Amino acid sequence: MRNLIILLNILAAYLLHSQVALADPMSWQETSTDTNAPSARTEHTAVWTGTEMLIFGGVDSSGNLLGIGGRYNPETKKWSSMNSVNAPTPRRYHVAVWTGTEMIIWGGLDSNSPFGLTDGAAYNPASDSWRTITPSPCPATHNDSNGNDLCNRWYPISGWYAENEQMIIWGGQPVASGLPTWNGSIHTYSPSSDTWSSLGTANAPGGRMNAYGATTGSRLIFWGGTAGDDNPSNGYLYDFKAGNWSALSILNQPGRLTNASAVWNHQTTSLYIWSGSGSGEPTQTGYRYNTTPGNVGEWTEMGIAGTPPPASNNHTAVSSENSMITWGGKSGSLTALNTGGVYDYTSQTWRLTPTDNAPTARSGHTAIWTGKQMIIWGGTESTANHTGVVNTGAVLSNADNIPGAEKGFTGDYAINYWQLGENPPGHNLIDITQAPDNVTLKNFNPWRSSGSVMTYKATTSGTVSFSWKYVWGLGQFYDQCPPTFILARPNATEAQITNLFNNSGAPETTQTSTTYSGSFSQSVSKGDTFGFALNPCVNPSGYFVPVTLKISDFDFQNTQQ
Repeated sequence: MRNLIILLNILAAYLLHSQVALADPMSWQETSTDTNAPSARTEHTAVWTGTEMLIFGGVDSSGNLLGIGGRYNPETKKWSSMNSVNAPTPRRYHVAVWTGTEMIIWGGLDSNSPFGLTDGAAYNPASDSWRTITPSPCPATHNDSNGNDLCNRWYPISGWYAENEQMIIWGGQPVASGLPTWNGSIHTYSPSSDTWSSLGTANAPGGRMNAYGATTGSRLIFWGGTAGDDNPSNGYLYDFKAGNWSALSILNQPGRLTNASAVWNHQTTSLYIWSGSGSGEPTQTGYRYNTTPGNVGEWTEMGIAGTPPPASNNHTAVSSENSMITWGGKSGSLTALNTGGVYDYTSQTWRLTPTDNAPTARSGHTAIWTGKQMIIWGGTESTANHTGVVNTGAVLSNADNIPGAEKGFTGDYAINYWQLGENPPGHNLIDITQAPDNVTLKNFNPWRSSGSVMTYKATTSGTVSFSWKYVWGLGQFYDQCPPTFILARPNATEAQITNLFNNSGAPETTQTSTTYSGSFSQSVSKGDTFGFALNPCVNPSGYFVPVTLKISDFDFQNTQQ
C-alpha cells in the first residue's frame, strides 16, 4: 500500500506537468498574421532555410504582380520583413532555390512583356540583403526565326546541385502567349562566380513547361509537362556527372499528365507523382519511378490502400524521410480543397491529413517541408483568377509517420510522441531500444524511490490494447509493487489506476524470479492521457529490488476519425 501511495503521488505531479508538454500527432497550427506578415498573394515561391520560410513574388487579388517577400519562423510563430533594396522586379511563375546561404529568384513573367524573364537576384537572410545576379546568356542558336530570345522562361524545373554548388534550370516556356515555343535547354548558375553554363544536349528531350520532377543530388529526373496541345507522355533523366540524357522507361507509365505533383525521396531513390489530369478529370492515382545510378528504372502504381486524398489538380506535395504529403488544390468540379494525404513509403498506404484547424480550401499556394513540419501558405480560395487571395496558412506537425498494419509503437504512436517519465543517465528506467516492437519499464536503481511512467495524450477516441510481461527478480513478494495502466481524464481530480495483475494468468515462479503476463484493453476518449507505470519496488526488508514491465503488441483502434 505504501508503494501504491508513492506511485499515486508521482503520477499526480507527473500528469499535471505533462499535460502542457504533450503534442497532438498530425495537428495543424495557424501561421501568424501579425503586422510583418506579407500581403495576400498566389503564384509566389517559398523555400526553407533551416530556420525560416522565405516567400517572394506572386500576384495579389487585383492581378498586380508583387516584388516583395517575407520571412516566417515557425518556432517563434512570427513574421519578419524582407529588405526590398536590389530585390528582383515583380513577377510570378518564377523559380526559387535555397543554396544553403541564399535564396535565388530567377525567371518568371512580369506584366510588361509577353516574354519570360532571364534575370533574378539572390537574397541572404543573414544580412537581409539582395544582390543582383548576371542574366542568363542566350546564344543566337537559342533564338527563334523571329529573333526572339528562347532562354528566358517561366515554369521551368529548377533545383540545387549541391556537389557542384549550382542552381539547375531546365525547360519552361519563353513566351506568355502567341508563339508556340518551348525550351529544352539545361543551364546551371554558380553563385560563387556569378556565372552561367550550358550543359549537354545529346539525346535531350523536347522542350516543355510545367514538367513534374526534381533534382536528386546528382541527377535531374522528370515526367510529362505541357508543350502546347501536345502533353508529352514521356520522361527523362539527366546525369550531371556523366553529362548525358537518358529516357525513362515507358512500361506501366503514368501517361499524359498536367497539374500533378512530384517529389523525390532519397531513401527509396524514387520519384513519386500523384493525381493531376490526363485528358480530362483529375485521377486518384499515383506512380513511383524507382531508379538507382546506372539503371534505367521502372514504374509502379502507388496504389490507394488506406484512405487516399481526393483526386485533384494544382495541389502541393512535399517529401519527408518517410512520407509523401499532399494538400489542397482543386477537384474535377473546380472546387477548392482543404484536404490532403500522407503516403507512407514503407507500408505503401495513405492516410488523410486532419481537417481540424486546417487552412481554408485553396490552390495556388506553396508548401515547404522543414524537416519535421509542412507549412502551407498563401494561395486563392476561389476558382476565379486572383480572387479570394489570402495571406494565411498553417503548419502541419507530426505527419512523418503513419500507423501501419502491424502492431507496435509506430506511426502516430511512435515512441518519440510519448511523454517519458524520469530517466536519469545511467539508470535506464525506460528502455526504448526495442521500439517499435516493445518498450520496457524498469526499476533497477537501489537508491531511488522513483517509478517509471510513460503516457500519451489521445488525439481521437478509441480502444488501446497491448500485451504485458512483468518480472520480479527475487521470487516472492511480487504483489507488493504491481504494474499499472493509468488513465487521466481532462476534468478528473484523480487518475484511474488499474492493476494489471487482475488481467493475468498464473505466474511462472523460479528460485530467482516471478513472471506474470497478460493482455489488456481500455476505451479512451479524445483528450484523455493514458499510459503505463511501474511502481518503485521494496521488499519487506526495505531493499529496492529489480523489476521490469515489458509492453508489446501495442495497438490503438480509432473509433473517431
